[in-house]
Amino acid sequence: MMKAYKRLSILCIAVLLCALLPVLAGATSPEDPPEAVDPNAVYVSVGGNDATGAGSQGAPYATLAKAVEVADDGATIYVMSNLEMTECARYYGKDLTITSGEGGPYTVTRSDEFDILPDTARSWYNPAMIEVGSTEGRGTASLTLTNITFDDDGKKEGEYFIQADSEGDGETVFGKETIGHGKIVQDAIIATYNGTGTITLGEGTVLKNYGGMSAVRLSDGELVMKSGSVIMDDEDLPARTKGTAIQGAETGLYGPAGAVWMQGGTIIMEEGSEITDIDGRAIYNEAGNATINGTIAGIKPNSAMWQGTGGVVMHMRVNAIATFSPTAVIDGKGVTLKGSGIGVLGGCKLTMEEGSLIKNYNAGNVLDIGGEAYLNGEITGLTGGGHAIVCQNWDTDGTHYIRIGKSGYIHDNVCAYGVIYLQGASGVIDIYGKINDNISTDRGGALVLANNGTHVDAYMYDGAEMCRNVSYQTGGAVMVSCGTFTMKGGTISDNISGAGNVGEEDKVGGGVYVRRGGQFIMNGGTIADNFAAGAGGNLSVSTETYNSVPDTTYGPAYVQLNGGTISGGTMNAEVTQAEDGSYTATGGQTNDLSVTSDVYGKITNYLTVSENATIGNSDVYMQKYDFTLLDPQRGTKLGNAATACETAVTSEYGSQPLYLSVVKGSFWYQSEEDLVLRLSGLQYDTAKPLLVSIVETKADGTPAEEAEPTLQAVSSDEDGVISLPLSGNENGYAVVFVQEQDASGIITVVPANLTAYMGGNGGYESVVDENGNVVEEGSSSLPRPIFKVAGPENVALGSLTFKNEESGNAWKLVPASEGSSYYRFEKVQGDKEVRVQYDDGDGPVTEDHFTPASECDVFKEYTVTIYSGNTSGDNVEAGNGGKHYTVITGAGILTVRAVNNEQDEAVTKIQESVTTPTSGSAVAVEPEGGTTYTLNNTDVQLPADAVPSLLFDDIIENEGSTDRTDALKAKADKKIGSESENRQYEIKYLDLVDANNGNAWITSRNGIDIYWAYPAGTSSSTEFTLLHFKGLHRDGANSGYNVSDINSVDPEEVTIEKTANGIKFHVKSGSFSPFALVWEEAAVTPPVTPSEPADPDDTGVSDLLDTENHNQYLFGYPEGTFGPDQNMTRAEVAQMFYNLLVDKNVAITASFEDVPADAWYAKSVNTLASMGIISGVGENRFEPERSITRAEFTSMAMKFTKGALDGTNVFSDVHSGDWFYEAVVGSIQYGWIEGYEDGTFRPENRITRVEVTSIVNKMLGRFADREFVAGHADELNAFSDVTSTHWGYYHIVEATNSHTYTKPSTNVETWTELK
Repeated sequence: MMKAYKRLSILCIAVLLCALLPVLAGATSPEDPPEAVDPNAVYVSVGGNDATGAGSQGAPYATLAKAVEVADDGATIYVMSNLEMTECARYYGKDLTITSGEGGPYTVTRSDEFDILPDTARSWYNPAMIEVGSTEGRGTASLTLTNITFDDDGKKEGEYFIQADSEGDGETVFGKETIGHGKIVQDAIIATYNGTGTITLGEGTVLKNYGGMSAVRLSDGELVMKSGSVIMDDEDLPARTKGTAIQGAETGLYGPAGAVWMQGGTIIMEEGSEITDIDGRAIYNEAGNATINGTIAGIKPNSAMWQGTGGVVMHMRVNAIATFSPTAVIDGKGVTLKGSGIGVLGGCKLTMEEGSLIKNYNAGNVLDIGGEAYLNGEITGLTGGGHAIVCQNWDTDGTHYIRIGKSGYIHDNVCAYGVIYLQGASGVIDIYGKINDNISTDRGGALVLANNGTHVDAYMYDGAEMCRNVSYQTGGAVMVSCGTFTMKGGTISDNISGAGNVGEEDKVGGGVYVRRGGQFIMNGGTIADNFAAGAGGNLSVSTETYNSVPDTTYGPAYVQLNGGTISGGTMNAEVTQAEDGSYTATGGQTNDLSVTSDVYGKITNYLTVSENATIGNSDVYMQKYDFTLLDPQRGTKLGNAATACETAVTSEYGSQPLYLSVVKGSFWYQSEEDLVLRLSGLQYDTAKPLLVSIVETKADGTPAEEAEPTLQAVSSDEDGVISLPLSGNENGYAVVFVQEQDASGIITVVPANLTAYMGGNGGYESVVDENGNVVEEGSSSLPRPIFKVAGPENVALGSLTFKNEESGNAWKLVPASEGSSYYRFEKVQGDKEVRVQYDDGDGPVTEDHFTPASECDVFKEYTVTIYSGNTSGDNVEAGNGGKHYTVITGAGILTVRAVNNEQDEAVTKIQESVTTPTSGSAVAVEPEGGTTYTLNNTDVQLPADAVPSLLFDDIIENEGSTDRTDALKAKADKKIGSESENRQYEIKYLDLVDANNGNAWITSRNGIDIYWAYPAGTSSSTEFTLLHFKGLHRDGANSGYNVSDINSVDPEEVTIEKTANGIKFHVKSGSFSPFALVWEEAAVTPPVTPSEPADPDDTGVSDLLDTENHNQYLFGYPEGTFGPDQNMTRAEVAQMFYNLLVDKNVAITASFEDVPADAWYAKSVNTLASMGIISGVGENRFEPERSITRAEFTSMAMKFTKGALDGTNVFSDVHSGDWFYEAVVGSIQYGWIEGYEDGTFRPENRITRVEVTSIVNKMLGRFADREFVAGHADELNAFSDVTSTHWGYYHIVEATNSHTYTKPSTNVETWTELK
């Protein structure tokens, strides 16, 4: 205050002195006329004079304070030189422009001493350089700056960086202090209050080096930054300070605000405008609305700022709004963010539009979202850690929400713990865009749902991507803790976990890692081709309920795979870094799913896969004991077994007499239904028997009250696979594998796992039914059992006698074949055999038949157990003299694969030498040099009474469906590389079976030769392609029941040889499954339609065939098609003509050896043969199922006439010596055929249904009434594959619709009514 008074006194003295001094030479005399003043142009210059100047160019004012005072509304003030301001240029209710005059741009700088000012709200205060106000209401004053610089020069009046209140008493209470407004620093370089003013920074305007709270202060006003305007700091400006500390106040609640300080109001940065190189903060947005079209660059964090380093680009609070437009650029210029780039507090909303860009920060959190953010722009170039986005809201009543839109692109960032880090009480993120090519030096390459909160939600949608991200630790793309990540679509692919130098437990989850109360729900989308340096190539889960805060449960951890596709994952990959910083993963093992080793599963904590999910490798790797569950049944919940369950087993069986105290592995499962689980890779001592104990659990995964662990033997097959038939229940079971500490007292006996095909004979004749009775008849479709037996390494198993003292029965082991490791039991005492029982889950079964549609698969599994009732008793011991052993039995699995055709049609004995198969079949021949057959893939050689046979079966379809056949055709087309309307297919399922052991699957050590019959209408001159759909074995994960199974297989082309006996190819041992024979049929050109067919009365057709009644004589297929281009068999043609006979009462005098008396076509074939209409093909054979050729059909048709007429042969491929010559020439004369447009008849082509329809209609003199057909289209028998544009449409309508008619003239028909 004293400073202002002193200046006022000096000014008064100077005025008095000037009045007393004589007039200086050159001064304007009173007689000179005054210079004209333009009221809309006011000039200011350092050489001007506020007292004597007129504000004109020649007599400018000295200060902007004077200029704005006298300037009229709408005036422009021209600054004619650099100025130093000592007082505020404050004005009200005017629209003014300030610009540099001639010679500019000029700089206006704050003086070291700047006058204090009063107003009614703040009393005496330190003002801005320019203040724009009005008493007339909102938006009634404005300031426009162009081509001019205002420089605060870092100077300030006062010492406290707070906002002065407006109570009018001249002081503000803050913390524990009362601060006079004269001690509070100036608000800005330019300020406007109460929404009254608009400030426009035009081209060439620079505001720099603000020394107070801001460069521009908006109190509900408006700031427009035009292209070419800049707010900046000079490079040598000292860092801003917080000023004098305020007792009792948090340091973050005071300090400089930012280059632009908004309390309400709006800012619009137009394209080409800049806020750059500011120390502290660019924009403090409290309750304002900011639209950024320009560039904000190089803003350096400073903890002295109000709110510290939170939001150095923009700090948003109190429902603030900000929009970054397509031209907006936020350039960090390598700055290290110590807080955040843009801080969005709760209630605020940030929008990044497509095209907007945030780039080049060294570290820190680029976006800190506590409110809402809609991100459609690009965030890239973070290089030193932190996060591109951190989202947190600890208010349980509030929600932070982020939407990464379809054009949102977050890429090429190096982050510390997820490029997006989401935590708090109730946050949500929706991901539609791309988060690609990022690196996390900790966990979660793309997204982390952290455990520092109660629950957050993330959703991923179609089109979204998380690809090529790298995590030094877990979760190559995603790590989920204390939240739910729901994947509805999108792609997570080619990510890498475990790239850092960390422990194995921290390398898991190449795509997704779930832990600490995290929940991952996959309903759609794709997770593919991810790499983990540890476990879980695509996905890994630690089923942990997280309790980091006492008495707080954040939620169970689980994974639900309800849909979508997971494939191509690799675990235990080697990760290397190139010189350019990129990472590459190589080697490893195929793996998509894993459960980590740290916690156990329970009813709320688990991994489960539904039927609707497509999993490339559906095996689940269990890290704790380093084994793999092979394609576990869908819907089963899986996890580790609790230690308490393992302890329950060792407590029960770890002491005398069994000493089963060594746990070799365990897991937990829950299923409502009984199931079979298979596992491989379990590490155990093969010199000792292996046993498994099943422990019922409570919902929490620990042993159920009073539950006694059960015990049974297990064994592995040749591939090291252990199969476990298990029960279902509500809360689950723990499965614990145990062995003896020192093997000495246990012998285990387990029925071996076998595979057979349905419908066989000659199998096991001692099947036990539900009542324990041996079924004497009708039960030989199940294969004879064999057994795996294990004991102490020093025990000769063949020397043991197995005896039940109670029943008196005893048996010895006999190798299933010489040198085999499998056994059968041979009775040595008593009258009872060792028998087995087959169970399908609902009880014992005695035969293998099932319906694929009801099982929803093409195979079924049966549990095989040793039947103890009145056979062997419950307590069997084994001994070899003085030593006795406890015998523990187990259960095996019989897998029965479905067969479509009847046994005598599908199964034929393998031949020693080749014979020619009939069309539609094949024969198998032992390879040169012979071969050895074994049961399944065991070492058991087939016995002398075995009947090795070929299974040559049709593809199994559901009723009314061709889905699987169509899928196989589509894969064949894709493999061949083109599509063709004339492509033909014959697709069969092939395998080898023992027809005298219930169709048990067998293998041929040296493979087998197959001779596939040439399909009808083809020969050795036809070009064939044979494709093998390897792996579709009618069991397991890729059984072929689902079309997705077929789509996952890449067929292999098979080398073939066309021989006189058929199409020959060799199949290696065990390499059977579907095969597709593909060839091209010659293109069919529609026949030329004759103009005037002969009258049936003239040809004689009406003497034998019904030409008077126009009844339907051809029919479509159940699925609503007619099949116009399909062929007709000789039997079908015979039946059609038989149906049309006027007189069917014909004495049967002819028959054929290949036409059974009970065949559906027998009467028609024998009747027409007795009439002399048809004849056989030689050797009294008719070949009823062979497709009829055009020559054969024409010959048959002409037999219904009075005889062939002489005429001219018009066909180039019909010659006088051909057996069909006369018939073809006669049919030409009758107008039935004229052949093809290329002049051929194509006699050996198989005739199609539409061609037959055309010819028969002309024979009968039937012609569709086109006008009637058009008017009654909705009443006709219609077919989906025959439209009105088809060349044979009206022929087919005539043949398939019964109708009454009149005939006004020959070859013209008027329909009167449909029948």
